[in-house]
Amino acid sequence: MRFPAATADAAATPPRAVLSITPGPGGDADALNPGARVFSFGASFRLDAVSTGGDDNGDNLMQRGLIGSASQYKIQVDHDRPSCRVAGSDGEVLVRSPVRVRPGRWYTVRCSREDDRVTLQLSERGSGTTQDVSATGRTGSLDASGDLPLSVGGKLTAQGTAVRSNSDQFNGEVDDVVLLVR
Repeated sequence: MRFPAATADAAATPPRAVLSITPGPGGDADALNPGARVFSFGASFRLDAVSTGGDDNGDNLMQRGLIGSASQYKIQVDHDRPSCRVAGSDGEVLVRSPVRVRPGRWYTVRCSREDDRVTLQLSERGSGTTQDVSATGRTGSLDASGDLPLSVGGKLTAQGTAVRSNSDQFNGEVDDVVLLVR
C-alpha cells in the first residue's frame, strides 16, 4: 500500500489515506480483540524521506484504539524510530527501538505481548539481523468494542472515519500486515 507524502505547508489540508480492517459480516466480532491472550502484530514498511510536516505529526503504522480508549495496541514510526504501545485494563507498556530507521529502506517490525512482557522486533530487509527490545508491565485485557476497526497508515475514529487533525498519517509504503492472536 502506498500512503500519501507529507506536506510541509501548515496551512494546507494534507491528504489522508487509512486502511480499515474489520471482522466483516458474520465474522467473529472479537477477532481483533486479543483480550488477555498472547498476540503479535506488525508490518513491513518503507518510510518516505520526508515524513512529518504541517498537520501531519507522526507515522502510525497500525493501531486499534486511540490514546484515550479503554484499550489500544499500536505501532508507530515517529521521528524515524519505531515504537509499540499496548494498553489494556491493567495499564500500558511502551517499547521504543533504540535504532532509527533509514528512509527509503524496507524494514519489518513486529510487536508481541506475552504475559507481562511486550517485545518490539525490528529487522532491515536483506540485513540478516534482528534487533529486539522488551519492557515489562501489566497490560491486562485488551477488549475494544467489536465494531472498532484496526487501522493501517493512520488513525480512525470509533466510527471508522479518518482523523483529520493530528492524523499521524504514515508517509511511505506498507506491506505484509499481520495480527496473530493465540
